[in-house]
Formats: sequence, C-alpha cells, structure tokens
Amino acid sequence: MTKSINRVIGGGGINKLVLFFSFLLVSSPPFVFAQLNPAQYQFISPQSTKEQAIQQALYEQEVLAAFQKVEAMQMAGVIPSGAQERFPPLVSLIHPYAGWDVVYDDNIYLTDSNRKTDLINILRPGVKLIFGDIQATKGMNRIELDAGANLFSFYSRDGNNRQEPYGYFFSQFGKGRHKLTLNQSFAKNHSPVSAITIGGSGKFINYKDSTTKFFWESNYNRVGVEIFCTRVYDEYEKEYKAGSTIEQQMYAPNIFFQPSPKTKFFVGYNYGWADYVKNTNKTNNNHYERYWVGAKGELTNKIAGIIKAGIENRIYKGLSSQLNVISAAMDLTYSHSPKTAFTLKLSQGNKDSSYVNSVLDKGQDASVHAIYKFSRTLSLNLGTDFSRDKYDQSGTKSYSYNYITRFDYSYQKWLKMYLSYRYRNKDSNSPSDEYTDNIYSFGAAVIF
Repeated sequence: MTKSINRVIGGGGINKLVLFFSFLLVSSPPFVFAQLNPAQYQFISPQSTKEQAIQQALYEQEVLAAFQKVEAMQMAGVIPSGAQERFPPLVSLIHPYAGWDVVYDDNIYLTDSNRKTDLINILRPGVKLIFGDIQATKGMNRIELDAGANLFSFYSRDGNNRQEPYGYFFSQFGKGRHKLTLNQSFAKNHSPVSAITIGGSGKFINYKDSTTKFFWESNYNRVGVEIFCTRVYDEYEKEYKAGSTIEQQMYAPNIFFQPSPKTKFFVGYNYGWADYVKNTNKTNNNHYERYWVGAKGELTNKIAGIIKAGIENRIYKGLSSQLNVISAAMDLTYSHSPKTAFTLKLSQGNKDSSYVNSVLDKGQDASVHAIYKFSRTLSLNLGTDFSRDKYDQSGTKSYSYNYITRFDYSYQKWLKMYLSYRYRNKDSNSPSDEYTDNIYSFGAAVIF
C-alpha cells in the first residue's frame, strides 16, 4: 500500500499529504469543540477494541482499493500518470517529434514528355503542445498546438529545394449532449503546375493554405443537430498564376435521429461557394446547394462509416449554364477480423475543379484498400484509387489510376517506419494532360 501511495502522490507529495490531514483535523467539529470545552469533551470512542479493529481494517481496504483503481486507470491510459496534479509540469505537455523521408520519383513534374527524375530528402521537425488526453479520447476535452516544417532537398535539382513551415491548432470540448470542435491550420505547400492548369510547363508552383473547420453537436434524447462550417483559402504566388488564388466556404446543418449510441440517420443541407479572388475573369466563381439523406456510425457489427445520397445544384457566375446532378458518397470500413480490414470509398457528383481553365467538372471517384496486420508491430496496406473527370466547358475527359503497396512497422510506441511503392497514371483526350509516375519511398518518425 505504501508503494501505491508514494506512486500516486509523487515526489514531494508527503508534505502535501501531511498538510491536508492537518487541515482536516484542525477544522473538524470534535477538535473545535474540544478546544472550546476542554473539560467536557474527551477523545473516547464508545466502540470496543474489536469494533475499532474491524473499522480500521475496512478503512484500509477502501484506501488501498482507491489507489489501485487510480493505478489501473493510469496503466490503461484513461488518465495520465500526472493527473493527480492540478497543474501538470510544462515538460509533460510538450511532445517534440521528427520525421525523415527518402523519396525516388521518376516524374516529379507530372508531365507527359520531358520527364524529370529526382531523389528527394525530406526532414519534418516539429513540436506539439497538448493539453488534455494525448489520444484524443472521445468525450475528453483537449487543446493541441502543433508547429513544424517540411524541409525538401532535391539531389539533382537543388533549385527546387524549399522550406515549408506549418502551424496547426485543434480543440475539442464538451461531454454528454453538447460537443464543440474547432481546427485552424496554416501551411506553405507546392504542387506541379500541371495539377493547376492543363498542359502546364514542368515546374512547381508555390501556394499558402489556410483552413478553418468548425463543428457543433447538440442532442436531446435521440434527436440532435450538427453544424459543420469550413473555409479554405489557397493563395498562389505571383511568379505563376496569382489568379489561381481561391477561397472556398461551406456551411452544413444536419438534423439526425440516433436509434443507438453509435448510429445516426440524418438529413442535411449544404450551401457553399468558390471565389477566385485575384482573377479578373469571374467565369469560374460559383455557388452551390446540396440536399442529403444518409446514415453514419456503426452501421452493422463489422461495418462503420458514412453513406449518403442527394441532389446538387451548382451555378457558375460567368456561365449561363448550371449543373443539376444526383450526388452520392460512401466511406466505409469493414472489420473482417482483428487482423484484416477493408475500406471502400465511392462518390459521384459535381467536383471542385483543380484546373482554372476547365470547370463544370462532373465525375466519379472510387477507392478500395485492404489492411492486414501480420503482428502488433507490422502491417500491410494494398490499395487502388480511380477518378473520372468530365469538363463540360472544355470537353476534356480524363481517367486517373493509383496503386499503392505500403508496409508500416512500429518498432516502439515512439518510433515508426514505413516502406511504400506508388504508381500513378492519367489518361486523357488532351495528350498534354497525360502522365505516368512511379514513386518509391522510405520513412521514419519519432515522437516523444
């Protein structure tokens, strides 16, 4: 028992314990009464010696059980080891981390001709400041600050070397009927020009991304309301298409019915818009409305995720035409066994075009992955992704395929490694838009 007490109260806790029991003794009614009436009050228990022994044994059992419960919760990760302190030391809130990736890419600019190959080293140092449960357990209050950078070093073309800092804020509050989540991120990124405009030249374009996400949930018995709000602002540098800078916002209230604690049926409405804020040509600016019905959560004993369907109306400011299509989306995980799981993603509808000169994108996306765990530390991910895009304005059609094989290894909780191969292929009726790409990569990450 002494070992358990010392473990819980930690170093320096004995003095706190002595002061605490001294306070209880001084403020107790018998002690106060004895001071005021010393002749009339004596510390004499009416219980027999046997009763006193029984009472003392029961008290010790309760205290020991309490300490054992705290230890068990600490070992299970329900409460951190320093949870008995009102204000944990600052060092316990700081979690530095670092990552290192080596990537061989045989088509770094994603072009059909004049392919460029390179070996890329990427360092990813950063630090997290976490208040609350480090595992972000559902129902736990949590605040997380994350700051770091991605440092790219190209072996053959050092002119592409770049440093891309980022910052991330995450907060989660609420238990029971009301929950609030707020995220904010800032990052500097780059992309091949060919991913921004069809037939772009072989180089990279830099941009800054700012993303805000808000989520609120309130439920009463089995009925509730959810509100999603997102804002994405991508600012492209002037050296290439500053007119590609885009702001996108979306607001989505949902009403749901919850027949079980982990399953929801919902009806939802989305309103959003996209605005190319620095482009004098407003043809691509648009707004849209979506109406959804669906279900999410644990749909069966082994299937979890979301499935929804609805209609969408999208209107482009610079065009007389508008799109009215049936939209559908599915994102499911099937847990076949403790070692095997499958993921399936399907979607159809209007898509936000990544090309500034080719909008009115109607398309479909599909993704199937299988995850197998050889052991507690080693897993394999095999998957394929497909995307079809049809741009009514330009008449361009494209089909993209991705195949991935990836091994993940957790040497320790603080050290993880991976090895992967990825093949990408894009076919199009616009030859300059086509490409193939092979990517081999290895990486490791540590976090404390």
